Amino acid sequence: MLFSMFHPLGVTAILSVIGVSFAMVVNRDAALDRKRIMDKCSGTPQEVYLNAGQDVVLQNPGFESGEFIEGCTTLYEVMMDRDDQDLGQWRIKVVMEEMNLPCSSSSVWLLEDGERTHNIQYCNEKKAETVFYSHEHLIDIKFKNKAKCIEEDGCAGTKVQMRISAEYVCGGRFDQDNGVITSPLYPANYINSEACIYDIVAPKKKRIALTCDYFDLSTKCDGHCGDHNGDRTYFQDITTFERYEGKELQGKTIKSKKNHHTFYFLSNSDDIENKKRQYGFSCSYKFF
Repeated sequence: MLFSMFHPLGVTAILSVIGVSFAMVVNRDAALDRKRIMDKCSGTPQEVYLNAGQDVVLQNPGFESGEFIEGCTTLYEVMMDRDDQDLGQWRIKVVMEEMNLPCSSSSVWLLEDGERTHNIQYCNEKKAETVFYSHEHLIDIKFKNKAKCIEEDGCAGTKVQMRISAEYVCGGRFDQDNGVITSPLYPANYINSEACIYDIVAPKKKRIALTCDYFDLSTKCDGHCGDHNGDRTYFQDITTFERYEGKELQGKTIKSKKNHHTFYFLSNSDDIENKKRQYGFSCSYKFF
């Protein structure tokens, strides 16, 4: 029986069995890969959590092969993963790094609810900014292929790749001596309808001195505005409830009575992001 294993026929039989086993493994792996791809194409929401300083790259199913998967819908729910004690404001940055999506057959949508509602379509014939910034801590990204490719030359090579990251906007807890607090995205103009809390904490028996080297807030008001009330953009001392507008804190210093001082900034609905004049504030603080 041992010698028969080395008979040419025996070797052929053994090789045939090995070949069948190998083919079965390859086919099974391919089937599993296909199933994973089709699961992503079901439209079931997939959660993506972002941490500070982290980049996440998202690609459509079939990206590597360039395959057009008919009827594929992929939905990503992108959200900030933040500590409950984090007072800082962050936004989600989306960069379209690579895209080949004929609008008649494929598209990506960036969707956001909140103060600013976004429903932006990305595809070859649509002219949209390649960089998107959210206003909230949650956005949806939806990729969709139609049931059939209707391009004359076919849809091979359909793909999109996006890089997603978390970007600091404003606010937070500040407990290191000789620090700086700034308006959202300073030195760029602040964004509208943004609220920030700046919580400055010094060691016990120390006090805080806040000096604003630059302070210029837009005084435009769309609604009712009186003297330090109404719908103007403002910076507020939460300890005294004193409210500062325009240039009222330029070059001035606020000193705390205790080792803990909290400030609040609220911009109104006036959109000043792209105005030539610089609006915002930069205030340094120190413990004494």
